[in-house]
Amino acid sequence: MLSGLVACSESIPRVDNRPHSAFNQMAGQDAPPARIVLVMKSPTNPYFSELARGASRAQLETGIDLSIKVAHEDDALEQQIRLIDEVIEKHLADVIVIAPTDSIRLVPALARARKAGIHVINIGNRLEPRIVALYGMPAVPLISIDNASAAYQVAGKLAEGLPRGSKVAIIEGLLGTNNTRQRTEGALQAFSEAGLRVVAKQSARWKGDEAYQVTAQLLRDYPDLRAIFCSNDMMALGAARYLREKGMTRVRLAGFDGITEARSALHQRQLVATIDQHANEQGYLAVRLAVDALAGRPLAAETLVDTELLTASVPPAP
Repeated sequence: MLSGLVACSESIPRVDNRPHSAFNQMAGQDAPPARIVLVMKSPTNPYFSELARGASRAQLETGIDLSIKVAHEDDALEQQIRLIDEVIEKHLADVIVIAPTDSIRLVPALARARKAGIHVINIGNRLEPRIVALYGMPAVPLISIDNASAAYQVAGKLAEGLPRGSKVAIIEGLLGTNNTRQRTEGALQAFSEAGLRVVAKQSARWKGDEAYQVTAQLLRDYPDLRAIFCSNDMMALGAARYLREKGMTRVRLAGFDGITEARSALHQRQLVATIDQHANEQGYLAVRLAVDALAGRPLAAETLVDTELLTASVPPAP
């Protein structure tokens, strides 16, 4: 059964319980279904809606009881902490699957969950292993991608054909998160190898509206800027909106996530490239991993899903 949706958009799926249950067959037909809570970030980013669909697909296959709880914003750290504490206090879950807003500051709440006997699975943004160990938690299994490698591919595509010494910038996600840091590192490496000059790095906290404003400021400060790598598609689309409104066609943009709107922007030549994280597969694998945890099966410390570089040659999403 899928239940407990909090502050989520209509695009996040709701599914009905099905009589078949792989987990119940394993644990005994009379055993109550395993309870898994997926704590996500903002439903305004289609990436997370797709991640939820993948989790729901695994729910249909396993028959577990899946609840999806959603923070209002990508950077809603305090709300995610409250959601985790609610799960602990009300005994709502056997496993928490967490897409953390912050790699460090969410760890104490998750340590409380683990102390209460709740398994923890990490999806997407990696929890900081050093802090996890500091709080006495066992290593938290991770489902994610190689963010640095993927950003390197996207930024490399963005750099193609630009003269050496061209000025470029990076619009970062939320500072203090592993995925922001890794994507910046990958982009910096690609720009360095292409001989480009990174004149600015600025956070827009994953938000399109903030990226719009950051882009405006970047172009006031560096009117000869040639390209901007954005750490997610929402920010790339915000930057593209600014360029479109100002009639600027000389500045190249690239994003990260492969959401439907970004694919359309590729087709319209508003973006040069983005990366498909296969969020559906990440959500699916996280729930399957949670079921394995409850069954006492050995878990891989890290499962990295393959990514796909998308360029203007990729057909737009239907």
